[in-house]
Amino acid sequence: MKTKIQKTACLWAALLFATAAFGQVSIDWQQCYGSYGHDGGYGIQPLGDGYRVLGVTSERNGMCQCGDYHGAWIFDLSPDLAIKRQRCREYSMPAKLVKNDVGEIFQVSEQHGGSSWLSISKLDDEGFDVWNAWLEANLEYSSPYALATATPDGGVAAAATIAGNEGVVSNYFGGNDCWVVKIDADGQLQWQRTLGTQGDETILCLLNARDGGLLVGIYIQETSAGNIGCDNGYSNILVKLDSGGNIEWNRCFPTVAFSDMIEYEDGYLLAGSCADAYGSHDCALMRCDLEGNIQWIKSYGGSGEETVVRVFEDGPKGYTVFGNTTSVNGDLASAAHLGNPANEQGNIWVFHVDELGDLQWERCIGSAKGLQENVSDVVKTDEGRFLLVGSMTWFAEESSGDVHCTNSALIPNSKTDIWVLQITAEYDDTGATGLSDKNVEVRPNPATGQVTVIGKGIQQVEIHNLLGLRVVSVEGHSVESLAISLE
Repeated sequence: MKTKIQKTACLWAALLFATAAFGQVSIDWQQCYGSYGHDGGYGIQPLGDGYRVLGVTSERNGMCQCGDYHGAWIFDLSPDLAIKRQRCREYSMPAKLVKNDVGEIFQVSEQHGGSSWLSISKLDDEGFDVWNAWLEANLEYSSPYALATATPDGGVAAAATIAGNEGVVSNYFGGNDCWVVKIDADGQLQWQRTLGTQGDETILCLLNARDGGLLVGIYIQETSAGNIGCDNGYSNILVKLDSGGNIEWNRCFPTVAFSDMIEYEDGYLLAGSCADAYGSHDCALMRCDLEGNIQWIKSYGGSGEETVVRVFEDGPKGYTVFGNTTSVNGDLASAAHLGNPANEQGNIWVFHVDELGDLQWERCIGSAKGLQENVSDVVKTDEGRFLLVGSMTWFAEESSGDVHCTNSALIPNSKTDIWVLQITAEYDDTGATGLSDKNVEVRPNPATGQVTVIGKGIQQVEIHNLLGLRVVSVEGHSVESLAISLE
């Protein structure tokens, strides 16, 4: 149970509220794959009775048995999670693995070494290229790498960061610009559009719009000459492109640097990160109308660093969010099950909020070693389960905390491996009861200096300011009374 207190700027305590539903996350299956070096997962898609995984590897040994040099590694898994085929693309940084409504899978990668290229491939059932679009450009060699989405017409849209107008790039404003390309169903370049200013831009997200166009999320550092910008001092821009790549509008948003979003008829749900009171970042959700007016905004996290990878709508039940965290406090009460007093390397974090953004349940997923586990991509299956791909730090034992990989003998003394897992997130709002002023008291209320929270089984109390920033977070350890200093 988690209790949250809102306070005014002069540190007055207000009413408490807490979760009013229960959830449970179970790992259905998992496995690790890699070479003897550093490996990481970037994409996963269901494939017939198995799965297709896109990753990167630094060496060609261990379980990676293709190619001669480091680069992208794509492999197919059988139902028993064994690798049944694999392909390598040398000197390539994998970016995304996307799938359209008819089951066709596309791989998007950045090719670096001498010249740089954006590579977009349609893959057959064996993982070979049906076609490949190679687009030469001066790609910025840094994360985040290219983003992509399969379009309804059988093609692919991709976005990458460029640092010049070399190759097929038709326009360049300066610094790092966002470059959006559309490939048709036959693998031909249909159109391209550069979005930018004379400063640096960072790609945040890319997805299909409801009307057949595209929505592009961009972070800008300045508003100098270009074709996008904000006159209100904000830095997070949502750009709407029509089906021909023409700019229809751009809107500017405060606070949340959004890495994923959901479009509605009347507005948007933006999911990303915002600065917190600890000098790091929390996960954040913001619901706004079509004009960008904020309806609600909520933040989630602890004193460490939190990022959002994907957000999924669960109908009237709210939203399920996947991300990464380095916290063991604040909203992350479930981190205690891993037994790490500090979480500097990071774990996977999944949490659920209701339709108004109030936290309902949360779960950290990782090892008990204090090592690094993270998620890079999440796909929701037709059965409502979630496929995750990311990376984990290798250790000699097969099991630690939530990590249970049986491939350890195939990759002895490796550094980091690709971690693939499927989880079920169960949500139950039957018989749930929330906290109210009938079973929890705050004395005195209002107050300055100190308050006392009285209730049963208090595990944690947080105080936030009116902007939603966490000011105080205190562990209760299932006590019935907790004194909190507001100074």
